[in-house]
Amino acid sequence: MNTRWWRTLETLLTAALFWIGMVIAYADHFDKATFFVALAIYLSPRESKA
Repeated sequence: MNTRWWRTLETLLTAALFWIGMVIAYADHFDKATFFVALAIYLSPRESKA
């Protein structure tokens, strides 16, 4: 699997989750927003230790 392609996809998915959380927070549903933002942070790309 192409690592660069996967890293780009992973970053886009993380950003999408984060902004979904922000939109939900703007709509005053902070309990749901917290879930999406926490998931985005958890899934965010990390530097590999290789």
